[in-house]
Parts: sequence; C-alpha cells; structure tokens
Amino acid sequence: MVLEIVTGIDSTMRRMETSMEKRLDDLKQDFLTVSARVRTLENQASDVNKKLSDCETSCQGVSNLFDQVSGQVKTNRRNINNHDTRIKKLEDNTIVRPGVPPFIESKEIESLKAAILDFQCRSMKNNLIFTGLHRVPGEDTEEHSKPWYNRKCSMSRTFFHKARKRYSFLKNAENRRKMRQASKEHKITLNKAFENYQQRAADELRIISKKDTKALWKILNTLNDS
Repeated sequence: MVLEIVTGIDSTMRRMETSMEKRLDDLKQDFLTVSARVRTLENQASDVNKKLSDCETSCQGVSNLFDQVSGQVKTNRRNINNHDTRIKKLEDNTIVRPGVPPFIESKEIESLKAAILDFQCRSMKNNLIFTGLHRVPGEDTEEHSKPWYNRKCSMSRTFFHKARKRYSFLKNAENRRKMRQASKEHKITLNKAFENYQQRAADELRIISKKDTKALWKILNTLNDS
C-alpha cells in the first residue's frame, strides 16, 4: 500500500517536472523571441535617429543656402540701385542746355579743316599739276603734303629705300626678297595710317556735329570758300 502511494507520488512529481520543463522551454523561447524583437526595434530606432539626423543636416544646409541667396539678392538690389543712380546722373550731365553751345578748341577746328580739305582734294576729278618747283634733296614731301603721313610711314619708307638701294647694288634672290617684303610692309603701313586718319577725322566730325552744328557748317563754308 505504501509502495503504491510512493509510486503515485513519484509519477506525479515526474509529470510535474516534465510539465515545468516544458513551460520553462516555452518561456525561454518566448524570451528569445521578445529579445529578437527588441533588437529589431532598437535597430529600427537607430535607423530612424540616423535619418532624423540627416534631415536636420539637410535642413541646416537649406537654411544656410537660403541665407546666402537672400544676402546675394540684397547685394544685387543695392548694386542695381547704385547703377540706377549713376545712370540718372549721367543722363542729367549729358543734357545740353539750349542756347549755350559747348566750347570747341581752335586746334580741333583746325584739325577738322585739314581733314575735310584732304577729303576734298582726294575727291576732285581733275588734280592740279604744278611745274617748275624747286626740289630740295632729302626732303620728305609726303610728310608735308599728307596729314595722315606719320613717323611710322617715314620709317617704313626709309627702310624700303635702303632695301631697294641694296638690291640695286647687289642683285640676288635674297636682296630681291627683302626689297619686296619692305615694299609690302610699307604699303601696309601707309594704308593703315590713312585708314586711322580717316576714322579719326570721321569721329571728330561726328562729335562736332553733335556738339555744335554751327561750328561744323562754318568749317565747311570756310573750306568751300578756299
């Protein structure tokens, strides 16, 4: 009888131990599952914090860029206002009051007279021919007869004459080439000097026509009378 009771108690204890072990295993499994979920949530929270930090950095960058753009806009606005003020001042200064013609120097008038006279001489169909004039040796007549003839023209002409004399003294291919090159450079120098002179004269006529038309007509009438 006692043996049966002890055996029953032992069986009951074994069943209880087995049940407790099973429950402990279930609890352990649940704990592991909860731990895994906690780690997942921690990783997700870390990612969220990182993204939040990136968003804050981006917002700060956008804010800095906006401040720079705003400062540049203010600077451009000030520059535009300054330019508007300067333009208004220039417009006020360029207004010519009626009845008060600007002063024109006599040197400018003489220069314009010489330019117009040169143009008239070149546009004449029948050129005058003078004979019996005394020729001075070594005199550069072009310098006196052509107002556009400058120092560069004289130097290139001298260089060309030297090259021509050198070729006349010793005729060979090298001296011939140098003479042709000097002649070409002399023509280029003359054409350039004449074009510059024409441009300056045209600019001066244009300027004086804007300043004082009476002075311009006075110059033209003087040239026509002469």
